[in-house]
Amino acid sequence: MKLSKYLNILFASLVLFLAYPPPAHCQRKTFMEKKCEQESEKGSVRCLEWRALMILAYSEGNKTKIRKAIKILEQAHTIAPVDLSILSNIAVCYMQMRDYKTALSYADKILTIKPSFVEIKMMKCMLEERIGYSPKRYRTCYRSVVHWYQNRGKTKD
Repeated sequence: MKLSKYLNILFASLVLFLAYPPPAHCQRKTFMEKKCEQESEKGSVRCLEWRALMILAYSEGNKTKIRKAIKILEQAHTIAPVDLSILSNIAVCYMQMRDYKTALSYADKILTIKPSFVEIKMMKCMLEERIGYSPKRYRTCYRSVVHWYQNRGKTKD
């Protein structure tokens, strides 16, 4: 009888321990949290991008939060206008908001800078399909991506 009572107490304390997060002063901060909390709102490009991605990660499809992430990413874009990471994250944000034409314009900007960016080529194909372009157009786009994978980037595109 004592053993079952002991196990019940142990189980209850385990549930309570897991149910409540540790206080803020006990939580470990990531490298980027430490680095970026020292900077102001006009931080480095990477910190701005990190902040936007954290907002996006916890947005749960909330368009207001996604717009806030886009605003931060566009601020980073003004600092580093040819940063492909920032441009692709902006495109992803617009995709999440289902603004496919704007996302496609950012994909085109990226492909202008780096035509061999195959992940963005694939995104462009999907966006063209979602927008409702002709099947011939987006199938040709998909074929170019397949061709790239078959040749593993050996072409001079």
